[in-house]
Amino acid sequence: MQYAQLSSPKEVTGIGLVELDPKTDDHYVVREIYLPQQRASEVYSEFTETGLHDVISDVIADNIDNATKLRFRWHSHGKSRVFFSAIDNDDIERWESDWVFNLVVNERGDYCIRFDQLRPIRIRNHPVKLHIDYLDGADSMTTAAELLRKVTPIKLSNPIPKGGGKRDYEGLF
Repeated sequence: MQYAQLSSPKEVTGIGLVELDPKTDDHYVVREIYLPQQRASEVYSEFTETGLHDVISDVIADNIDNATKLRFRWHSHGKSRVFFSAIDNDDIERWESDWVFNLVVNERGDYCIRFDQLRPIRIRNHPVKLHIDYLDGADSMTTAAELLRKVTPIKLSNPIPKGGGKRDYEGLF
């Protein structure tokens, strides 16, 4: 929520580590989140060309076993309502692993979350409850500083890319 509130009215996007809760056999928990380098406006965000790859490299360097746990995508809609757009759906379809949890949140705390299994059979937009057990202890000043380092504003007068090339993330709404 802190990322969504402090970046508003601009969007912000990230990924995270998901694992099965060791206390249960049917609950998943987000243990860590990451904010890749990205460009963002009030209606659009995208990772830089190396943003996602840099996070994956850092995760592997820290603990290679965590690479398979990168199955949580999240982004904010600033002041807007929360929903999964056609571009979100396209991004989900291009996800590299067999399954992924997706969260959209806005500055007011409204959210929607879904689970998608891509392989071996396709299950779309399955509603889920996901526990986000991530508290990094960062105060708002630390989060704001991270946003300033990693999120480059896009002016709305700039054209928004449509198609062409591989996009790690787009959030056009």
